[in-house]
Amino acid sequence: MILPKVKIKKILYATDLSESAREAFAYAVSLANAYGASITILHVLFKVPNVDSIASFYVGHDEWQKIKQRYLAKEIQPLLHQGLELLQRHGFRAPIDIKIAEGKIGEQILQTARDDKYSTIIMGRRGLSPVIELILGSTTHYVLARAAQVTVFVVGPGHDDFQTSTIYPMIVAVDGSEASLEAVRQAAILARDCNSDNLRITLLHVVDLALLGLTITEEASFLLDEGQKALTRARQILDQAGLKDFTEEKLLFGVPAHAIAQEAEQQQAALIFMGSVGHSALARFLIGSVTSSVLHLVSKPTIAVVYPSDNKIT
Repeated sequence: MILPKVKIKKILYATDLSESAREAFAYAVSLANAYGASITILHVLFKVPNVDSIASFYVGHDEWQKIKQRYLAKEIQPLLHQGLELLQRHGFRAPIDIKIAEGKIGEQILQTARDDKYSTIIMGRRGLSPVIELILGSTTHYVLARAAQVTVFVVGPGHDDFQTSTIYPMIVAVDGSEASLEAVRQAAILARDCNSDNLRITLLHVVDLALLGLTITEEASFLLDEGQKALTRARQILDQAGLKDFTEEKLLFGVPAHAIAQEAEQQQAALIFMGSVGHSALARFLIGSVTSSVLHLVSKPTIAVVYPSDNKIT
């Protein structure tokens, strides 16, 4: 199998103007520099239900619209344009765009990605305070649970290099599904194209203890065999990409999110690749629970969740 060139051509960088979002910006720029991709900076104004009608009732519709425009001009747009100036100072030459939307934040991010056919979404790990996140819900969780045909990077802290992305040590979680194999392919392409003296990839399969607890001995051995087959298929992809000497396999037992997080902590991993599992209601719940658990359990790694498209590599 010959891996195609990665199609990171259009990056949607979603920012809430928090510190974590600023670190994600550096990550987005470094990927864009590597692949000559364009960047769109998207900021979504959360629309509080009924606030427009209430404000318009008291001050009038036209005056309320003027107030909103003044707020954008004085408070939001200058911060977004600082990003453009920063890109120019670092010699960034690819197309750059700024978009401001209003509504539910997660919905607007996904709608923009879908309508304008972005291949990659990049977000900061945590922007909202715990209390606000509890009230409004996690934007990150919403995007991860409902994304389609994109790769979503949730960037961990410590990224301030606009030239290179920190991606090693890299962990790729595999379960034998096409989605997880797609994550392996994208990891292979990224590793192939981002040369580094620290190249190190771990293929990780976790046998869920909850499943083992519900099986008899014969079925348990079947789960082990399936796990080994998943690792073998993933290993073949990396071997064919010329990464044989930089790859190791691990078959662990435990709760998947906890095992992935523990392995990431032990390795001080910089990047974790995971594949989505589908878009049914149950699948969205599983994506949210495992991925969100990993996000809360680890403090530093960037997490990339791959949502396969018909073109395989996005």
